[in-house]
Amino acid sequence: MAQIAVLSWVALAAFVLGTLFLGASWAFPMQSDVYLIRLLRAGGPELISREHPDRPVYGLLLAETARLAGEQQTIYIAIALVGWAILAGEAVWLWRLLFPQWPEASPVVALALLAPIANRVQFTTLTTTIPCVIPVMLVLAALLLLLRRPEAEAGYGRRIAALVLVATAALVSEYALAATLAASALAFVLGRRRSIVWLASGLLVGYAGFRSVSNVALRQMTDPDIQLERLFAQPWYAPFRLFAGAWSSIVGGWGRAASEVRWDWGSKTTILAAFAGLLVAAITAPLISQRTTSDPLSPTVRPLLALSAAVVVGFIPVAITGGGWPPPGNYATRFQLPILVFASCLTVAIVMGMTRRSWRTAALGALIFVAADQLVVRAVELRRLQPELERVGKRLLPIVQRADGVVVLVVSDRSGLLAREMLKVADSWPPNDAKRLWVELDGAAASIYGSRSGCRNPNSIVVPRELRWVLSPGRVAEILWESSIPGAEPFEPYFLGCSVR
Repeated sequence: MAQIAVLSWVALAAFVLGTLFLGASWAFPMQSDVYLIRLLRAGGPELISREHPDRPVYGLLLAETARLAGEQQTIYIAIALVGWAILAGEAVWLWRLLFPQWPEASPVVALALLAPIANRVQFTTLTTTIPCVIPVMLVLAALLLLLRRPEAEAGYGRRIAALVLVATAALVSEYALAATLAASALAFVLGRRRSIVWLASGLLVGYAGFRSVSNVALRQMTDPDIQLERLFAQPWYAPFRLFAGAWSSIVGGWGRAASEVRWDWGSKTTILAAFAGLLVAAITAPLISQRTTSDPLSPTVRPLLALSAAVVVGFIPVAITGGGWPPPGNYATRFQLPILVFASCLTVAIVMGMTRRSWRTAALGALIFVAADQLVVRAVELRRLQPELERVGKRLLPIVQRADGVVVLVVSDRSGLLAREMLKVADSWPPNDAKRLWVELDGAAASIYGSRSGCRNPNSIVVPRELRWVLSPGRVAEILWESSIPGAEPFEPYFLGCSVR
């Protein structure tokens, strides 16, 4: 039986990591990875490091990795997969510490974290792994070190190691702040009050170092002064954003994913994804069908409360920012990373607590099916996206080459794509042409360039210098509109009823 369990774990890991690898390979460079490649081509590792004064340690790590790997995407993807695998391992470890009576659910916890359900950035590489995944991973490692032993038996070696891990995480990025708040909330409810002192001390040391070397004013979303001003201006919005974010992480994301499961016999993708879901459910059946000798309810209450506190408290930094919730685009779900492990554990724990023992295998199998189905669907979507974006790029390149200045492409919010993800259309262009394309969503474009119904001379507009995204800002030569990226129709002038020339 033990050998079958090991084989099931190996098969599950091979399927999930293999699918993530394929999706990332098909899509690379994806979302924020685009700017990594553009900076590398424009000025090499030195430019990458210089362009991150808001997160200099992250910039240094990114630059040195780029110096080692160049444009070899396999190395970037492999590093990302190692980070996600460690995070999933920590989730399983935390689950077994909190719910030792439910070991059969641990593979579901790992799959819930790795599948694009509550969070959808698993297919990106270094630009997510270093500033987002690694700080969360380090904070969770510190938490697990402290929880592994009873508080009275946790020696100073473990406590100092936890402090160093949290401090290192905070030096990399501010994601350590939310992760440490969540970890501290969980430790508090579990009665591990001394652990909070060491977690908080590590955060203070690391964040003090981060502030001393970083220009936090360059990133408005994480500038405490700006965000506190916004919070005090409209304090009543924060509780609603907090509730929406927590609900989405625990329940809402799963509801959305279940609603997207399709059995369309005319679609190869939906059939492939559905069969993949059934296959993974079969692979994990030996694991999730295990029966424990006892199933006491009372020991589950405190861990449930602790996980709930971790999700809510860890989401507070996101809820008080001015970005709103839910955020637009898949990449914005990275804000859920500090609480993703806790949310994944809580989702599975709620299912375990609400179902009878005789029905738990079926309930866990349903979660596995939905997660595996959506993992395959998302990977295939990314495979289709890149060729379509390249076709858009071929149509745009002649326009940019003949333009005397920056060409702005305004993309409809209904397209479901991030504007910066659209910079992939210029990925294969000559660098001098690629840096003169700027893509913006229509909601933001309206505030910068005015309404489409207006008539404005584009030559009077100067693209503002934004960190990393516009390497060579300048005068706008042309503004175009594309309502259905990717699409086959010709581009339209942004301003209606007047010439853009």
